[in-house]
Amino acid sequence: DLHPLNSSCPLTDVIKLQLVEAGLVECLLEVVGQTVDGEREEDIAQLKTASDLMVLLLLGDESMQKLFEGGKGSVFQRVLSWIPSHNHQLQLAGALAIANFARN
Repeated sequence: DLHPLNSSCPLTDVIKLQLVEAGLVECLLEVVGQTVDGEREEDIAQLKTASDLMVLLLLGDESMQKLFEGGKGSVFQRVLSWIPSHNHQLQLAGALAIANFARN
């Protein structure tokens, strides 16, 4: 039985936490940093994929708590910086990510 990453299934939360612990978030942040000013279709697609995956990882309660670090976490600070971005995709992802932090 396959569970989509955005499912609220406890197994999915475990997978999200494992991905966070494996360093996926740092890789995603690096992709965002490299593509945020890109104008090629490939850059835009990579930015969207990386920011969408970041939001999905933050839907897991444990993975979100680990990344939030009491509001002092570098990931939280980075995602917060997306909101005033000139890039619409990043603004949207930042708002969704902050909403995930806020719901907890």
